[in-house]
Amino acid sequence: MAGVLDQEEIDALMGGLEAGELETGGEDSSTSSKEFDFSKHHYALHRLLPDIREVHTAYAETLHEKIGKLSSAANQVEVDEVIVTDLDELGPRLATPCRLAIISAPPISRPMLLAVESDLVFDIVNRYFGGGNSLRKTRVSEKFSSTELKLSELLVEDMVTELASAWQPLLDISPSITGWEVDPHAVDALTEQEALVATRFKVNFESSEGGIWVIVPWLGLEPLRGKFKTSDNLALPNTDPQWQPLFIEGLEEASVEVVAILAEQKIKLKHALQLKKGDVIAINDPKEVDLKVGGVRLMRAQFGTHEGNMAAQVLEILRSPMAHRQK
Repeated sequence: MAGVLDQEEIDALMGGLEAGELETGGEDSSTSSKEFDFSKHHYALHRLLPDIREVHTAYAETLHEKIGKLSSAANQVEVDEVIVTDLDELGPRLATPCRLAIISAPPISRPMLLAVESDLVFDIVNRYFGGGNSLRKTRVSEKFSSTELKLSELLVEDMVTELASAWQPLLDISPSITGWEVDPHAVDALTEQEALVATRFKVNFESSEGGIWVIVPWLGLEPLRGKFKTSDNLALPNTDPQWQPLFIEGLEEASVEVVAILAEQKIKLKHALQLKKGDVIAINDPKEVDLKVGGVRLMRAQFGTHEGNMAAQVLEILRSPMAHRQK
């Protein structure tokens, strides 16, 4: 697809940014830009999202059953989205007040959150007492009443007890509520910018809808990746013991391209765009050069000639891609 980076180009871009090889603009930039933190977007985290979606798709049926105890008018509960976010980004979507339970769920070391959006709390309580349409348009106060707090507390407690069963296909957890809040920013145990895996469940009524959130900090999940019951962690099938040495032997006979890097110079992108035929870029005298194979720097060499041809004499082997065979 035109204009879209493939995976190889994305990896090259990420590597350049981490190594500081790409200019990302500064105070003298003439155009405005929005800061973007690449550290928030962990590859491992995004690979986990399909597993969490699968677990929470089954959990949606449980939520439908629990809400049905208070209001039979709930037509459907389904996973709306599974996103990577933080409290700063989540705040506008999970407006205050919300009914938010802080959950301890060992072995996850960081607190999970289960939150019910305020509009959904208003609707459920209104319908529980025989109201018909949504109450949200007729409310005067945006604070929860004592009745709303009590009923929503009972509902959330019921939901939390089912989290262990829901997560069992992925990870064995033991959830329990350790506190309550009405504002996600008030959860002291979480920082504003730490990465969160947030799942929103959409609850549909005849004339309105609302949301329930299950939020898990990535810092609590990352140390447990080896314990996840996913396809990534299944044991590899038995293989022919002769296959690996034969593969390595064939690999050693493969032809590769050796590239000698005579010189490298770093310039700003805006200067590169202004270059024209005849312009000169200053470089250092290439007495020593790097030799790369497949883009990997393997040797240091001296640049010169041999029998009338340009050549590079190897001075030092920097790394051996087959070193693991010596162990």
